[in-house]
Amino acid sequence: PGPGPGPGIPATRAFGTTQPRHADAAAVRGLSSEVARYASLAIAPSTRAAYSHGERHFRDFCQLCRWDPLPASVAVLASFATFMARTVKPATVANYLAAVRNLHLEHGMEDPTVGAILLPRVMKGIRRSAGVNPVRTRLPLTNHMIRRLVDGIAVDSSLLAADRRMLWAAILLASHGFLRCREFVANDSFDPRADATHDNVSFTYSNGRPVLQFKMKRS
Repeated sequence: PGPGPGPGIPATRAFGTTQPRHADAAAVRGLSSEVARYASLAIAPSTRAAYSHGERHFRDFCQLCRWDPLPASVAVLASFATFMARTVKPATVANYLAAVRNLHLEHGMEDPTVGAILLPRVMKGIRRSAGVNPVRTRLPLTNHMIRRLVDGIAVDSSLLAADRRMLWAAILLASHGFLRCREFVANDSFDPRADATHDNVSFTYSNGRPVLQFKMKRS
């Protein structure tokens, strides 16, 4: 046998034992609940809501086919993707598959999409059949285009003078601020908590020149 532990070294530590002391046991108590909490925080609430929608479709599909949803085989996933492609877009099908993957992980199961050769081929075929392979190119908004927009607004007799000024201001704000429409225009009904109001616009001076400041409520 080898030499014993040196002076001041506990015997339970000298030979690499993992048995914790009483003080250490108190420190590690509740780790499992903390692990679960951190794992749940890894997914944003909006993503979790989207996953819930996809999981519901997957469970309904498995019930229709009389298959067990967990664990799901590659054949089941491919069948589910093909079934959903009849009614939703390829991007939505991919989101539903991500939800199924998350469902397995949250139940302590392996990722069913890892090493799945058939599933990527099916998804590629779904995208190709929907004609989503080409990437849409967005043309830049040039000063010439802006001038044509403004000139068109100026001669539109159906617009009030106030509406012309409003549209002209919106075009300038969007083009010079590189804004998306949803960042300063209400989609359906106006909501002052999310949509731009007069309080979001202010004017200051810099080097004797007026400067407009716009505070976005969402981006």
